[in-house]
Amino acid sequence: MTAADNSQILDTEALIIGGGLAALQACRTCSAAGIRTVLAAKGQLCSGSSFYPFTARLGCLAPRRDDPDDARLFLQEMNEAGQGMNNADLGRIYIEEIHDRIAELPGLGIEPRLMEQNRVACFARRERALYFWEDWDGTRRRVRDRLSAWPSVTLLEHWSALELLQSDGRVCGAIFAGQDNSLLAVRARAVILATGGFGDLYKHSLNTPDVCGDGHVLAYEAGASLCNLEFIQFIPGFMAPRYKVLFGEPILRWCTALLGTDGRDLLSGLLPAGMTAQQCFLERSRHGPFTTSDRSCFFDQAIMAEVLATGREDGVRICFSDKIEDKQDGSSWYVTWMKEQMKIDLIRDRLAIAPFAHASNGGVLITAEGRTGVPGLYAAGEVAGTLHGADRIGGCATGNCLVFGHRAALAAAGQIRQSDDRPLAERAIRDQVAAWTSGAKSGSLTPAEVIRGLQTTLWRQASILRSETLLQQARQTIDETKSAYSLAQALKTGPAAQAFRARNAIRLSGLLVKAMLARRESRGPHFRPDYPERNDAQFGSPVCLNRRTEADSS
Repeated sequence: MTAADNSQILDTEALIIGGGLAALQACRTCSAAGIRTVLAAKGQLCSGSSFYPFTARLGCLAPRRDDPDDARLFLQEMNEAGQGMNNADLGRIYIEEIHDRIAELPGLGIEPRLMEQNRVACFARRERALYFWEDWDGTRRRVRDRLSAWPSVTLLEHWSALELLQSDGRVCGAIFAGQDNSLLAVRARAVILATGGFGDLYKHSLNTPDVCGDGHVLAYEAGASLCNLEFIQFIPGFMAPRYKVLFGEPILRWCTALLGTDGRDLLSGLLPAGMTAQQCFLERSRHGPFTTSDRSCFFDQAIMAEVLATGREDGVRICFSDKIEDKQDGSSWYVTWMKEQMKIDLIRDRLAIAPFAHASNGGVLITAEGRTGVPGLYAAGEVAGTLHGADRIGGCATGNCLVFGHRAALAAAGQIRQSDDRPLAERAIRDQVAAWTSGAKSGSLTPAEVIRGLQTTLWRQASILRSETLLQQARQTIDETKSAYSLAQALKTGPAAQAFRARNAIRLSGLLVKAMLARRESRGPHFRPDYPERNDAQFGSPVCLNRRTEADSS
């Protein structure tokens, strides 16, 4: 491996892996505690789902301060949305601490604003305070200015984490690859994973390419548990006229038709007796992600069924009434943003939509302090699981990053102050790198072929419509891909970051499908025609996978 000859070692106290909101929050907390910190981002600073470029703004939901009973009702709604798959203690902590964390955002360079009117978030039942921010370029400049003023922080951009370093069962750093294929080993007393979700494992996702599940694999290989992986939010996104633009569900109030590739009405004959298409559109307008928990589910099911039947991923067309342009309507800002910024005319353009992977409700199993069960390893943000369950109340993913990014950093700082661990020897790091190319098998697939193939497989066979047949087909494809790929060979012929990304895609895809096969019911963001009902008696608890107790099916 050519990169092995161009390697460096950097020592720090805390290593934070990620470039989004959870990573920034953890970095702020470590800096405030006087902890020497390295923040290593796979892409540029302010990346991932926290700063998705094709959406107008990001929101964070908080309990109402004018209603002392709202905290209790908020937690009740979080538990209802989670459907028994969430950790209620984490929800309680979120509600108690989110206002304090929002108040700290200006210190990060993020300028939140309170919406003039409270709103009912996705899967919530009552109006609450929603804080939002926008202007990604301006935010990135301000955040960079803040970080440069913190003397204890070293920022590394465009460094991909390949593997965690461990000694005597304790995580003590990580190995990274740079854009020039050089290697960097960062030795640390504590590591915080804030790497985001895994939406880019799907062919069509409302994520950037760095949201690909690397952190999940790093944690799993280190011995942490992954929980609720099968609960993935899918949101309609535009296939045309501009790809990957986020769909604003409130505009469905003005939807007039959902048409198939041949122009037929996709909802005709699909809806239950007594339900009209307009009623379906109205109910679907109340939340962005697909769910089986209400009668809006037929909207997304019809779209995906048409894709699977015809093979046309851009064949489903949606139409709107010209009333959508009414300036008095609460969603008029979205219509204006679409026209002026995204260059999409919702009345006159041909609009093709499909389900896009959006957010991972599951991830690394953590405690309230962000501990993973593996000494020295913490996790926060979308990479971590069980604050959310089957469905997730809108605006809580952002708050999750703020609350538990802060808590993970506090716990890591406490460990660092009490630790006198010696850094892992350079020889051990060199041996670990050398092991990557030992015992090489031949492989016929390149990393790019592995990634493209798995993205297509998961989107078609493991998205909102799942069945034993589709999932078994997906598992067979993953097994065949694993047999045809050689990490060692890929490392000899191409960039290390891409080689490991393909390896991680194989491993995490296998774990996703394993979790999906284990859940033989329909619950939250997926529908199984072969098991159409929710089954609490058999599947009333989360599916957790751990390398120490589970056979590695990836």
